[in-house]
Amino acid sequence: MVTSNTEICNLALKALGLDPIASLQSDTSQAGIILRNTWEATRDAILRAANWRCLLSRSASLARDAAAPSFGFSYAYALPPDCVRVVEMSVDADYSVEGRLLLTNETEAYILYVAYDKAADSVARFDGHLVKALVAQLAVDIAPGLKAKSFVPQLEVIARDRLAEAKVFSAIEARPKQAACTALLDVR
Repeated sequence: MVTSNTEICNLALKALGLDPIASLQSDTSQAGIILRNTWEATRDAILRAANWRCLLSRSASLARDAAAPSFGFSYAYALPPDCVRVVEMSVDADYSVEGRLLLTNETEAYILYVAYDKAADSVARFDGHLVKALVAQLAVDIAPGLKAKSFVPQLEVIARDRLAEAKVFSAIEARPKQAACTALLDVR
């Protein structure tokens, strides 16, 4: 299991056949600079791509924003600082995420969400499949800047496959919800 963002970056460099960097924060090589400029955007895109079970968190009651939405919903709630993606509300209610606010008609809001503390930038909670998906996408994103463009078409296929595989493994770790009875089922 990886314990740092530098380890993930070095796995991406290894996939391109390049030498590792010493530290994502301080390496001054071309690879270090390109990775430092690419890391956050690639990480955030992959984290928003699925409901990663290894990163799920349940909120306490969300803080209601003083200003109500001008139309559409009655209340606005501030999302937790580590919220990357809202998965669901604790009640079956309509909601919309706009910026860093959750809009709903509910008088209280609790959410299940993908959590990642960007300030700490700790990848210790990432499972192996999430790491492999992130490494593959990071390799795709940095290859052009490191003069490894010839690898990009193959890497894009690998990245897409690794992301799909990671989503499957994350999804199968929960019991599926029971479907509500519908007219079609009632006919049977």
